[in-house]
Amino acid sequence: MRIRTWQKVWLVAGGVCLAFVLLEGGLRFAGFIYLKVQEHQNQVALRHKDSVRILCIGESTTAVGGSDSYPRQLEDVLREGEAPGGRSFVVINKGIPGTDTSRIVNALPHYLETYKPDIVVAMMGINDTYRMVAYEGIEARGWRDMARELRVYKLWRLLRGNTGRRYQGWMGGGPQQERDSQNLWEQGLKHLRGGNAAEARRLFKQHSERYPEDDRGYWGLGACSAAEEDYEQAIALQAKAVALNPDNDWAYAGLGWCYFALQDIKTATEMFSQAVRINSLSEDGHNGLGWCALKQGDYETAEGMFRQTISHNRRNGDAWHGLGVCMQRQEKHREAAVLFEKSLKVKGSALSSFEAEVWQGLGDCLTYEGRFGEAATALETSRRIKDSAVNLQNTERKEYYDALYKLGVCYWEQNNTAKARLIFQRILDEGNGAPDMLCTQIGWTWMREGNHVQAQRMFEQALALNSRNDMACLGMGWCYQLSGEFARAREMFENTLSINPDRTDALVGLGETYRNLGKNEQAARSYQELLRRNPWDENAAAGLAKCFVQQKEYQKAIEIFSIVDPENPKHENIYLTIGKYRLAAGEYAEAEAMFGKALSVNPNYEQAYAGLMRAYEQQGRHELARAAEQQVMRLRRQLFSPQTRTNFRRVTSLLEARNIPLVLVSYPCRSAAQLKRLFDPGIRVIFVDNELPFKKALSRGRYEDFFTDNFAGDFGHCTPRGNRLLADNIASHIRALWEGK
Repeated sequence: MRIRTWQKVWLVAGGVCLAFVLLEGGLRFAGFIYLKVQEHQNQVALRHKDSVRILCIGESTTAVGGSDSYPRQLEDVLREGEAPGGRSFVVINKGIPGTDTSRIVNALPHYLETYKPDIVVAMMGINDTYRMVAYEGIEARGWRDMARELRVYKLWRLLRGNTGRRYQGWMGGGPQQERDSQNLWEQGLKHLRGGNAAEARRLFKQHSERYPEDDRGYWGLGACSAAEEDYEQAIALQAKAVALNPDNDWAYAGLGWCYFALQDIKTATEMFSQAVRINSLSEDGHNGLGWCALKQGDYETAEGMFRQTISHNRRNGDAWHGLGVCMQRQEKHREAAVLFEKSLKVKGSALSSFEAEVWQGLGDCLTYEGRFGEAATALETSRRIKDSAVNLQNTERKEYYDALYKLGVCYWEQNNTAKARLIFQRILDEGNGAPDMLCTQIGWTWMREGNHVQAQRMFEQALALNSRNDMACLGMGWCYQLSGEFARAREMFENTLSINPDRTDALVGLGETYRNLGKNEQAARSYQELLRRNPWDENAAAGLAKCFVQQKEYQKAIEIFSIVDPENPKHENIYLTIGKYRLAAGEYAEAEAMFGKALSVNPNYEQAYAGLMRAYEQQGRHELARAAEQQVMRLRRQLFSPQTRTNFRRVTSLLEARNIPLVLVSYPCRSAAQLKRLFDPGIRVIFVDNELPFKKALSRGRYEDFFTDNFAGDFGHCTPRGNRLLADNIASHIRALWEGK
């Protein structure tokens, strides 16, 4: 069949959409593979039954540092003295690098249930943007749909036809006998549609015994046999119905569905065609022909058949479902999702194999669209329906585990790694799917949680099963990278590329490894190879620019971004980076010039003003420093997006419902006054202000003594000394809180 131009356009659009989803997924997990305290330390904390448990939540400023992170040091400080009642303090670190407040709040109920903390400490918000949306809002519509009352439903495709059709003249008895026959048949039909096949069979059998010349009873018995997947018996009964009444289009359609189930598409097509010849309005006939055409890849014919049914009856759920599958197979996922939703809407909330297929199709389409919250809801509903099935055919079993795997992927995309891991582990334990790939997926869930020990074990297990598993090699590379074993990391990244030269994320890892080894030239070659493959890859450009900056080849760094983004050659991020390096080198005039260029590109660039403020302070130009600080404060007052405010309030609501105190910590060098403005007066929150302690410390020491970088402009990730300052300040507030109880 010749593909039309508009179909080609949609195919290309679908491919672009899929590529975007895959890229987005890669970028998301890449942001979560920074070093943080191992999960087993939190599990050790749980063993202290008679202790005061403190849960710390936040981003990388909470997560990183290992034993020197502020949560670990907070535990050390608090343990220098006992809590009232002789109880000791234990601290649980659930900081996640690269996360935002929506993800933190989404995970908080699980943390509260798992760790049962007495106090929650939160330092968060730095990664939020005004474009951020709430995870809860994404899931809400799907969960409301799941909350609807469900009922069992069977064999819709066999029965969704002309229910209003008249049967006068089918039998030769008098009016009373006809009414009795009709009433008995309708009762059987009602039970069959309600999913009670046993009662339906009893009534249809009674009908066939009382009225042996009436074909409807045999049709009903055939439908019951088909529902029980006894297709040979169903065919015999439907054939008997046809012998009694050659104009029974329902019986021909029933035969068609039996042959379709037996994969005899040619005979099924003949049966459905006969049903349509007898009754041009036969919905089951047109739907059956549509499904046969789909089976043969004839999407144009299939679409025509399903639309023919819909033109007769817009409430035919099977036709909407078939049309959705037709669009899905042509990679028109957005259209398909709308059609699947329409199918479920017109069908109501019947719990059946039909609904399971529709929910699964909807989940697949939503996954391709990147709407992972809704996709997880749809796939979870499909799984629950299929879990209720007693026996699954081999093909159904494969489809079931495929859908289960996709559900795990959706949970992964939502950052719900615990649920994703349970799904992947279940598939692995039940002996379905590729075991090495499942071990790899489980390993990446541990990586995202920062548990690199467990991750490495799973990657090793995957490689033992399949030494050419490139994703497991990649994971091992990052495990070695994060544990400081750079030579072994380089080996694993190189192995990944030898297995799959198209894995550009291995080139990213290789570049980072070379930079950590101080081999800027080799790192630059990795980034240059990335840019050769994708000239618009800003991550590769940033890595290469940093190599040039470290070599003090600043003009080359600027030129890199002019190549990547010719419409915006004055990229503010690279100017900021160069400014920071020159400031660290004491080249104040050059640093000021770079911060100024960053502001010429983006006049509201807070970090550039913060860089200027530090440059002026270090030169003793206090009036200019204060002017820059005022600009920083002006922009910082706009820091919190509406969603950030909502997320902070959601945290307080969750904790108030459990009577758990919240300790809200401002970032280093920043005032808690900004946090206080998020809440109404009288809110039960303990605020920890880190502006004065850090500014006082910086006035007595060097910036590098307290921070390893200055990613936020006026502060960065803390050194062990900086984290100790945080821990001391937070500990004083926690002691005051606990002693006041």
